[in-house]
Amino acid sequence: MENKKTKTTAPIVESSDEITVSDPMVLRPKELPLVVTLPSNASGAQKEYARILNAYAYQNPEKWAEKKDVLIKRLKSYANLETLNNQRGGKLVIGGQNNLGE
Repeated sequence: MENKKTKTTAPIVESSDEITVSDPMVLRPKELPLVVTLPSNASGAQKEYARILNAYAYQNPEKWAEKKDVLIKRLKSYANLETLNNQRGGKLVIGGQNNLGE
């Protein structure tokens, strides 16, 4: 996974009396920085799980802080797998019953 850091300058919509107003759609980042980045030789399962972990970290920051060590240990254990579909008979999901924090 590649972490692309691009900074765009928002065009000024209005400027008067030292007050600058910019377009919020331009200011809003299109891509969030990755919480988990992988080396180039990561397995397919690690890449898939890292995508899930990145979403989980942003959607559940409190839970991420509590479970981070366990989740990263699990990510490392997927080094020799090509897909997560082999794990526990199905795909991993965020929310409800999942195996992110077991």
